[in-house]
Amino acid sequence: MKTAHVWAVTAVVALALIGGAAVMKRKEAGNAPAFSPAEIQSPQPVAQAGAAPEEKPERKSPSSVRKTSGKMELAVPVLTEREKRLPLTYTCHKDNISPPLEWAGAPAGTKSFALMLVKDVEPPFTGWAIFNIPPDFTGLKENLPKRAELENGICHARSNHDASEYVGPCDPQGRFRYAFRLYALDVMLPLGVGAPVADLEAAMKGHVLDMAEAPFLHYLRF
Repeated sequence: MKTAHVWAVTAVVALALIGGAAVMKRKEAGNAPAFSPAEIQSPQPVAQAGAAPEEKPERKSPSSVRKTSGKMELAVPVLTEREKRLPLTYTCHKDNISPPLEWAGAPAGTKSFALMLVKDVEPPFTGWAIFNIPPDFTGLKENLPKRAELENGICHARSNHDASEYVGPCDPQGRFRYAFRLYALDVMLPLGVGAPVADLEAAMKGHVLDMAEAPFLHYLRF
């Protein structure tokens, strides 16, 4: 009898252990993650039926970025051929009048020109600037009037000399590099007469079709 009783108890305990193990497995299955660690770290997108592939937006370059063609030419007939030196007549040491200027090769689409006299220093010094020169002009005559507003809608900007008129080189000693710079623009600039040269430069940004330069030296030789 005792032996039968022991076997009965042993069977009950065994059944209990087997049932507990099954319950634990079901619990573990219920708490198991939906994705493996590898799938969590590198999830794969689920494609929907009939969905078009995602397109990346096209990168566009700024519309204001333009390159000059370098075909336009600017000439200052009074520059000496050998030295490219500006005669003192066109400096503040003598008559201080603007020199004659000629240009050619303006690109198609030119709506106006701007012209500057720039000294090669850091930062650059602009001693003369005019803008809204009509697009059919191919030059400027000598000795422009010393007033802010000229004929044909041409306007002087206020230069770094704080003057709205031509002011030629005035350096007393040494050799200095200057340049006349002509800009072909695709607009007439909406600036008032005597606008600061900094405003002129800002208004020109994104509108320069081409630029031509006529460099020269300035030094005293009486």
